[in-house]
Amino acid sequence: MAGSNVPYHLRPKKYVERLLFCELLSKAFIVWPQDQYIYISMGGPFLSDHKLMGQHFAFNSLLSFEMDEAVVTRQRFNNLNDTPIKCEHMTSEKFVREFPQIIEQCDDAENAVVWLDYASSKGRRTQIREFGILAGELTPGDVLKITLNCSVSTLSGYGNRAVKAHEQQMLMMADLRQQLGDMIPDKLVDGQTISKASMAKILLGAVNYQIKEASESAHNYSISPVSVYVYNDGSHDMLTITCMAVQNGAKEEFFANTGLCLLSDDQAIPEIKIPDLSIRERRRLETLIDEHEENHIVHENLGFQLGETVGGSISSVKDFRLYKDYLPYILISKTIQLPDDILEALETVS
Repeated sequence: MAGSNVPYHLRPKKYVERLLFCELLSKAFIVWPQDQYIYISMGGPFLSDHKLMGQHFAFNSLLSFEMDEAVVTRQRFNNLNDTPIKCEHMTSEKFVREFPQIIEQCDDAENAVVWLDYASSKGRRTQIREFGILAGELTPGDVLKITLNCSVSTLSGYGNRAVKAHEQQMLMMADLRQQLGDMIPDKLVDGQTISKASMAKILLGAVNYQIKEASESAHNYSISPVSVYVYNDGSHDMLTITCMAVQNGAKEEFFANTGLCLLSDDQAIPEIKIPDLSIRERRRLETLIDEHEENHIVHENLGFQLGETVGGSISSVKDFRLYKDYLPYILISKTIQLPDDILEALETVS
């Protein structure tokens, strides 16, 4: 199953990242007609991504694939969207292998937005290779996104108190090298210590390697990475990269008209960080941010401190300012019995 077992309403950073993805697609659709697309991803039992895409865009088709048949059964039960979502029992390996046929059989879609949302840290090399294979099967106008588990804690040697710190580092690096093999250039790992930042950078380097290979073999398009983020998904750190297949000779015009930016190989990876806030704290922050442009002034007028230090509190204000427009309001109240008509309405939009 895609995603972790943490419910979506307890994963605000993933929610923010999904809305950032929608914003990115909106810019691309200034140039590309969205009504000729199919959206494909691993939807999980609640099909949250597909419902969000159906609400935001005029996609002709929505397809979810999952390797767990029990998840597919739940999907079909929860599929109450106005735009029907096709739910298939399929491994990612089979999906990648049959991708050209899937698109060919979809009469009402000429292009695809595909999200390979891998939650498991097992099989990182296979996951990245599947991304690379799929990148080589795209057509101009396609969008391809991959999310990978980049948690340091998933590496062998992490937290091993029986060995010294530098030996832990050696064990973790050896494990990562064994997992990725020749997918990563030595310059990305030589002399590196393993941390959340370096782990994400190494995995990004492996993905970029696949992008370059696919672009070299593509006949009429190049694959352009346009977005990268890292965030904590409740139990794991996740890295997500979005690429677009742009027609050869049209790249400069595409980026000029959409306002999107082509990422460089040494691109810094922004982290989506959001402070935990009560509703009252959030309202206070929103009011002060509207009144003051400087984060330290907001901090000074809060009446409380976010984090253990002043610097940490100011940093939290900065993070909130950056992502506040993408954050959902979550209201937790005592259990009440809702009328059937309200429950039915909630089901259609959940």
